[in-house]
Amino acid sequence: MRLFLAIKPDEKTIEQIGKLQEEIDTDLSEIRLLKPEQIHLTLKFLGEVDNNKLVKVIDCLNRIRFTEFSLELNGVGVFPDEAFIRIIWVGLGHNRELLLLQEQIDNGLHKIGFARDRKFHPHITIARVKFLKEKVAFLKNIRQLLTPNTSFIADKIILYKSTLTKQGPLYNAVKSFSCENKT
Repeated sequence: MRLFLAIKPDEKTIEQIGKLQEEIDTDLSEIRLLKPEQIHLTLKFLGEVDNNKLVKVIDCLNRIRFTEFSLELNGVGVFPDEAFIRIIWVGLGHNRELLLLQEQIDNGLHKIGFARDRKFHPHITIARVKFLKEKVAFLKNIRQLLTPNTSFIADKIILYKSTLTKQGPLYNAVKSFSCENKT
């Protein structure tokens, strides 16, 4: 099964992201906006994992320790770059706890055979770009988007199964891992 680890924003934040998505000029591009149930902050993509390895992954994640922390939306951008746009994302303000959590996950999973992430760039994908009709006008639209002034609490990580379909990926939670204590 195809797996990834993520933090799910609260409903208020997902609603604010939805309002931001409405400001993207879809007349200038062929894009697919992510549905509310698809909105997440990826901590690590694991790829295809068989059932034997899944047991090791869950055991590893059960050992992760963190306390809840707040994440704030900060900026809108594109991947991989403005010359070749495939993803529109909302960034997150610098957060030491998030970086330490991701590093702890990366190190733990590396010990059971997963590759280390080259560079973690915290973001929430909000749209996938298939084709741009007018790149200059589209980039102007993206640059003018204002990030909602909102934050959310990260108090658990979720191991998701991703099933690819013609209508887009379907995400199903396999297991969640809560923080050790709440502030």
